[in-house]
Amino acid sequence: VLDHAGIDRAAGEPVDGFADGRARLRLAAALQMTLPGAPTIYYGDETGLAGFGSDAQRDDPYNRQPYPWPDADGYDDLPAWAQQQENLLATYRFLGRLRGQHSFLRTGDWETFLTDDAGLYVYGRKDASGAAIVAVNRSPLSQTVSLELAGYLPRSAALIDAATGQTATLSLREVVEPLDFRIWRTEAGIDLAPPVAPVIAGVAEGSGVVTLTVAIPPLTERVEVGRSLVDGGYLSVGVIEASDRGRTAQFVDEGLVNGQPVYYRAVAFNDVGLASGPSESAQAIPHAPVADARLVEPLAVEHTISTLNPAGPLLALVTIEGATGEEEAAPGILAQAGFAPALPDALPGAEEIRWVEAEYAGEADGGDLYAATVLPDAVGDYLFGFRFSVTGGREWVYAGTDGMEAGPLWNAPGKLTVIPSDDAEAPSRPFRLHELFASPDQLTLAWWALPSADFSHYLLCRRDVTAGEQGCAKRIVAESKEQEYTDTDVVQGHTYAYTAQQVDTSFNASAPSAELKISAASSFVKVTWRVLVPESTPGGDEIFIAGDSANVFGLAFSPGAQPMTKVGENLWEWSAMIKAGSVLQYKYTRGSWETVEQWGTIRGLTNRVLEVTGGSDGTLLVDDTATDWGVDGPDDRRATQNWRDPLVTGVEATAEGLAVHFNSPVAVGGSLADVVAVTDASGQRVAGDVVQSGDSGFVFTPTGALAAGAYTVTVFGVTTDVPMVQVYEVVVDVE
Repeated sequence: VLDHAGIDRAAGEPVDGFADGRARLRLAAALQMTLPGAPTIYYGDETGLAGFGSDAQRDDPYNRQPYPWPDADGYDDLPAWAQQQENLLATYRFLGRLRGQHSFLRTGDWETFLTDDAGLYVYGRKDASGAAIVAVNRSPLSQTVSLELAGYLPRSAALIDAATGQTATLSLREVVEPLDFRIWRTEAGIDLAPPVAPVIAGVAEGSGVVTLTVAIPPLTERVEVGRSLVDGGYLSVGVIEASDRGRTAQFVDEGLVNGQPVYYRAVAFNDVGLASGPSESAQAIPHAPVADARLVEPLAVEHTISTLNPAGPLLALVTIEGATGEEEAAPGILAQAGFAPALPDALPGAEEIRWVEAEYAGEADGGDLYAATVLPDAVGDYLFGFRFSVTGGREWVYAGTDGMEAGPLWNAPGKLTVIPSDDAEAPSRPFRLHELFASPDQLTLAWWALPSADFSHYLLCRRDVTAGEQGCAKRIVAESKEQEYTDTDVVQGHTYAYTAQQVDTSFNASAPSAELKISAASSFVKVTWRVLVPESTPGGDEIFIAGDSANVFGLAFSPGAQPMTKVGENLWEWSAMIKAGSVLQYKYTRGSWETVEQWGTIRGLTNRVLEVTGGSDGTLLVDDTATDWGVDGPDDRRATQNWRDPLVTGVEATAEGLAVHFNSPVAVGGSLADVVAVTDASGQRVAGDVVQSGDSGFVFTPTGALAAGAYTVTVFGVTTDVPMVQVYEVVVDVE
């Protein structure tokens, strides 16, 4: 919507009779009617109505004056700029008919082809029934649209100028005049169903190279391969000419950086040039294999325990033929050092090893040297080793004193001996461990303590009581002296037990505090309402939810305060965080009490009722989509069957006349002859009689048989317990 609250936002000042403003309004209308969404036109925009001037008695801008009807008294006395602008009105009518006739302008895919600083914007709208190319030139200069549309459209397709009927080719070379737009559409009956997508069936990785095996669907002319450093934003890197349809082919991508993950997708093009959707993505990591990895002296290290001075450096050498041994580190290598307590009769298990990152330390003997320091937290004997990955951590090779090993359980590790420091006195014990905050997804606790002079950190031990964990199942280091910690790694509904210890710089730990138990309780629920509305709901209308709680719905029982979001065909949703146990009453509306839902038991003062109860994940879906109207049981969880105001559900047209059907029984609100009006393609009203058919329909019988062609049918002036809110207009074809 361009205008609101009666204030004309588009026209500006009456320079040259608002010519510039109305020209720009015309472009805005073209965008409104051809882009996704529901175009909203404030009354008068379609005729160029301009509220220039002021209302001196109320010291207020002359926002939106009455509509300029040409047959109204005084119309001819208005200045030209205040009268109806027939050219602009014709543009709105043209765009409205075009949007109504072609589904691809309403719900089709949207693809931008060109947007540049010269003021030219070109995009396409497409579905299985057809496509349109829209070009909007907001600059003061003529602009040329140059597009190659093969692939977006079949090679044999022709484009038709929606305004002039002239044809254009897929090698589009057309001029758009200053402050103007053009729309080209495909011919009726065109088949735009995309071909089957290819499948990346295999990936082989080498040094700087990736080889893809692609399964090519039948009826495929070629396959285009795209590559990206992330799973999105793919750029074409090559084409497979599909000589063997229905078989597999290989695509080799060279010149890649080792260790850098890349993603691939493939798109098939059929014999008429249409593109398929993309294949599922495939990841690859080009790499050269590790030839050797081994620990480097010192292989035995002694270290005095400390939180400030780590042990090391520990050293290891990795060799990759053709890559290592240069002045800089070979690309794509991940290096880590690991250490674990030594066991009397066995090597440590993989879960006992603590890994830290290692850094490049230079070259040696044709390999790259890596160094790391470790921080053991207890005295005793430890084993250490290194591991290296050239696939981003997907696979690892392990380095020991005798060279490269296959797994993390070292056969020949290095040895680390940690001896005590001169400080053997433990710090004081934390006390008064207490809860600060609890929610389904985080817990915050705090404690009191007297920090020692050589304070290092606090150590929290946590166990999941609900899961049956014992001991210190999870160790948490809190380095801050603020004596507070927020735990976000929790499961809703679980209870956790915590203890706290103070640790000094020699890793002397205090006795644990008393245990504190906290539950990740669900006090609020994320409630999502989902409603299915009738097919007769006007396409441009927005759905609202109105209820009895201002805290939930913004205002109490306000029909237009809380909008919902359209998520599908006649399907709308809205979500809010609501306190568990709340009992709510509500109805769905189209923005007013005249357009509220009214059907079954949901009418008058009877509302839908909901008690908010959260599931195990703290969410609740209110699924008001059931269509079993009329059967036993409450209507609270059923779809909206009908609206309060009269709505047209269908128009049938033949040469003998037209039948109009409503959503509910209606009565004539004024003149019966004006309920149904029919105009031909030239805008002339067709003479005829209107009679009511049953309690929810009308029949229009023309004076003479209707000739073949398009007719505009306008329906209005009926009532239920409220009058019809908006004029219904549709273009029908008589054959």
